[in-house]
Amino acid sequence: MATQKSTNTTPTRQMGPAEMSGLARRLQARADSVLLRDQPEQQSDMRAAARLIERLLRTSTDILVNIVGEDGTTKRSVPLREAIGDDDVEYDDCRKTLLADGRCTTGGGAAPLYHLTLAGTEELARLRAEIRRAADSTEDESTERYLRELLGGA
Repeated sequence: MATQKSTNTTPTRQMGPAEMSGLARRLQARADSVLLRDQPEQQSDMRAAARLIERLLRTSTDILVNIVGEDGTTKRSVPLREAIGDDDVEYDDCRKTLLADGRCTTGGGAAPLYHLTLAGTEELARLRAEIRRAADSTEDESTERYLRELLGGA
């Protein structure tokens, strides 16, 4: 479906739902701990990041994309798995590229070429901004590393 060359510029391992849920629990526990009572802004940011991660896990089991075909037709809010099909390598590559860049291209050759963009990019942008703010405000290296990994190494 796609070219042999990866378009993913951030080869970091992506977190799965169980890891994301664990991260949210750790962020919430850290925010609730006595260690951060003198840093209310950081507590607030960590709680917000934990809530956003949990909301993301509850509301989406797959990334929704808008698909623009070669003929200019658009399908909106299609699950990525449906758009890609059963090619796990292409799915993973396109998912990572979408999360990093907000768009990817699939197909070509004998298959039609499709341009995918994230559906609801405003919500994702807000989520990423809150997670980035929590990562920037934490003084705990482990928490910062987990948050940056969630952002794809950003």
